[in-house]
Amino acid sequence: MPTGVYVHFPFCLARCPYCDFATAVWDEIPHGAYARAVRSEIAWQVGAHDLEGRTIVSVYFGGGTPSLWEPRALASVLETLAARLSLASDAEITLEANPGQALEGRLADFAAAGINRISFGTQSFLDAGLEALGRWHRAADSRRATALARKAGIENVSVDLIYAYPGQTPAAAREEGRLATEASPDHVSAYCLTLEARVPMAREVAAGRIRLPTEETSVAIEDALLEVLEAAGYARYEISNYARAGRRARHNSLYWTGGEYLGLGASASGFLRTSDGGMRWRNHPSTERYLALAGRGEDPTSERERLSSETLLRERLFLGLRMLDGVDLAEVAADTGCAPPAELEQALRHLESMGLIVRRGTRLAPTAQGLRFNDEIARRLV
Repeated sequence: MPTGVYVHFPFCLARCPYCDFATAVWDEIPHGAYARAVRSEIAWQVGAHDLEGRTIVSVYFGGGTPSLWEPRALASVLETLAARLSLASDAEITLEANPGQALEGRLADFAAAGINRISFGTQSFLDAGLEALGRWHRAADSRRATALARKAGIENVSVDLIYAYPGQTPAAAREEGRLATEASPDHVSAYCLTLEARVPMAREVAAGRIRLPTEETSVAIEDALLEVLEAAGYARYEISNYARAGRRARHNSLYWTGGEYLGLGASASGFLRTSDGGMRWRNHPSTERYLALAGRGEDPTSERERLSSETLLRERLFLGLRMLDGVDLAEVAADTGCAPPAELEQALRHLESMGLIVRRGTRLAPTAQGLRFNDEIARRLV
């Protein structure tokens, strides 16, 4: 079973108006204390789940803004992982970074620490887009980040885009796509702007002070962006992800294909297989609480969920149907030890009649409409 590690670094310099992630804006980042807490949690997780000898194929430092972490503190976490578990020689080790902080020397330090893939939160390659999203870096930062990373020795580069933001048009989306591919990353993640009710931008929209593109315009924006990316050689392999040959995100693919992953850090989630299904947990979302518990070597989890083999089967199907390759029903049934119940088969037939999935033998794959309405697939399967 391939296993990944996700390390959440919650600290940011400021909170974006659309963000609903677990982040913390502190006057001073406790670099060393947070690294010590994560290292203590590694020891606790290894002992609690009997993970000695487990081979790790990917490590992902997400956030927050983990590029704010002092490289030597991050390096100490990787060293502890390698000492307590087994890091594959070709493990994918990713760092999320803000283009506005892509300082050449700092990136070189991260490369020396073991980072071999970087994911830039560019969000937009246009100043108008960055302003609409409340980002503080500029389009020039987005355009130069990829080159800086490669000069620092990090060859595998991904960039994030947010589309259907206030004021965006299909023509602007084409320009976003053109500029993104001109920067020549290996991977592009493109997410439609989605606002949770409690974030500041959602309140501005509700008050009528900000207008989002209509649903029809949002579809046209997505189509325009997709066309530009695919024409430039970025193959869509998942709803929101595009890659050059051989550059699919290995860590994120674990989530979609049933792989195991440890979640370390405040608010991080983890998943491990069990003899009768699986177990999922989430750490305390409060950074202060996490530091107190993990810093003392105690259990930092706040939520645990046992997954039955049928629940695991259903989740594997709807997550697999996020990918253009789809998922093999027979393989998933054998892996989870659960025969598909009659009502699940009925749901699959209904999704097929709706034109959201296609079936080729035991393999299921999403149609173009299925990718666009994946929430409907998830709702009917889970």
